[in-house]
Amino acid sequence: MLHTQVVAPLDAHPQLYEEARRQAKELGEVMSFRRTDLALFHLDEHARKITCNLVEVKCYTALQDIGAYQQLKAKAAQQIQRSQEVLAAAFDPNHSAPTGWTEA
Repeated sequence: MLHTQVVAPLDAHPQLYEEARRQAKELGEVMSFRRTDLALFHLDEHARKITCNLVEVKCYTALQDIGAYQQLKAKAAQQIQRSQEVLAAAFDPNHSAPTGWTEA
């Protein structure tokens, strides 16, 4: 799998979140900067296309109830969503800024 993919731990690249953090501060917004754990970049040299899959890793031996499980899923989904937005803003040439954001 790694012959055509690059694994990037997003915690090792906090600079990706600097622009989003600056924009949120300018707008007086409070934003979560929690990010997903890994980005897997699939490199298709023939199509000249890069695909990014985001991976959030959680490891629990037990959860109290179904509500705790649902909260965990929601938290992971938020982390993936935030990472998707930040990576798209930084690297996707077809990306349009979410409402309230401006492109630098």
